[in-house]
Amino acid sequence: MSAGSAPPSTRSASGEPELTTKRRFRPDVEGLRAIAILVVVAYHAGISFLPGGFVGVDIFFVISGFLITGLLVSELDRTGRVSISGFYARRVRRLLPAIVVMVLVVAVLCWLVLPPLRRQDTGGDIVATGLFYANWHFAQQAVDYLASQQDPSPFLHMWSLSVEEQFYLVWPLLLLGLFALGRRMKNHRTPLLAGMGVVLVVSLLLSWQQTQSAAGLAYFSSFTRAWELALGGLIALVGPKLVRTPRAVAGALGAVGVVAMLGAAVFFNGDTHYPGLAALVPTLGAAALLAAGFASAGSPVGQLVSVGPMRQIGRVSYGWYLWHWPLLVLAAAWTGSDLSPVAGIAVVAVAYGIALVSLHYVENPFRRSRTLTRFPRRALIVGLICTALVVGTGLVMRYATRES
Repeated sequence: MSAGSAPPSTRSASGEPELTTKRRFRPDVEGLRAIAILVVVAYHAGISFLPGGFVGVDIFFVISGFLITGLLVSELDRTGRVSISGFYARRVRRLLPAIVVMVLVVAVLCWLVLPPLRRQDTGGDIVATGLFYANWHFAQQAVDYLASQQDPSPFLHMWSLSVEEQFYLVWPLLLLGLFALGRRMKNHRTPLLAGMGVVLVVSLLLSWQQTQSAAGLAYFSSFTRAWELALGGLIALVGPKLVRTPRAVAGALGAVGVVAMLGAAVFFNGDTHYPGLAALVPTLGAAALLAAGFASAGSPVGQLVSVGPMRQIGRVSYGWYLWHWPLLVLAAAWTGSDLSPVAGIAVVAVAYGIALVSLHYVENPFRRSRTLTRFPRRALIVGLICTALVVGTGLVMRYATRES
């Protein structure tokens, strides 16, 4: 997916000053995705020196806010409007086919490996996954994501994708409203910046307060995570102002960002009050690396994270995230004991291979489909079919288990 900006043109399609700039490919974003997924899978695989690898999810939230805001504002600049159907059609092509394949395969494995009671519970988890309320589903169960769990759900990781999907539902409408307000004020930038700033501050304060009183809810809640996505959005808006940043300054900014993200992964653990204010460390780190990437002189750290292997990992990060967790859970259920770090690494390596297959034979064909791109309504129909398949699978597992 493309991200980022190039030097600005002076006027948008409507004749108003542009908010952002023409978009260009940002290989450092793929590298940032690689950092996020690597710390997540290492944490889940049981690598002891990364007890805070859960911060990779926060990095993903910042990236999503950055990319989606950039896409939407770029469209607003060009046309003065946002095609809501086109936006959702792109999300469908990008996300849902891979989820369907993962759910169907994992559901079969769950039926073969899990005992009846866990299969029944997993059916409910699949329904929540298909309807994208998994975060609230697990919050209602008072699941502590950071605590060790004896029998975790194979679909527990889908909570973060539910947060993102809820963000995708609300964010375009918010930006359209702020854009319309800016037109009346004849100042597009101020309402957008102010609106995102309000979301960031209010959500962060709620996260800080709720982390102290109801940590499980704070971890899964969309309201306590919205600020991380808004942070990425703010970087997408203000980043073009950083085009003339000297190379040395951009390098220092990127280096601080990488140190912050990796430091959080190394020094945070299950005892960290999270997300709360602690989540500022990895998210500001991600924001710093994204900001450094706008410098036209380049960023040495950005170039470092943009090397071929990192970009390859970044490209497959979505599929790897989808597959690694359920395979880890099912492998542990099949063996009847917790996996050793070596076994965990072996499982996530298998998941990486499956993710590569998914990228080439599921994700890319749908994402690049000329028919679905040309006719967004067909993509939306595909989305409805995907949703029905996932929900139907969950219902079958839940109620067929009751009858067996």
